[in-house]
Amino acid sequence: MKLIELNLKLTSNPRIKQLFSNTVKVFNMTRKRGKALIINNKNFVERPDLCRKGSDADVENMSAMLKFLKFDVVTHTDLKAEV
Repeated sequence: MKLIELNLKLTSNPRIKQLFSNTVKVFNMTRKRGKALIINNKNFVERPDLCRKGSDADVENMSAMLKFLKFDVVTHTDLKAEV
């Protein structure tokens, strides 16, 4: 496994600053974006009582935010470890 160390820099973007109370450690992304993977495991065969109702709304909100940030968003629902 290769770990990537991120260098944190102060942001000068006022739209970013208003989102956070502490902008000292806000990561400045490069202009080129990659893929964002969202895995929404909400149904569990062996534990139906753990069904995560409402998680689809979380996925929609996260996906919209990532698309706004120009990521190519891929979502999967109820993946097994083998997949």
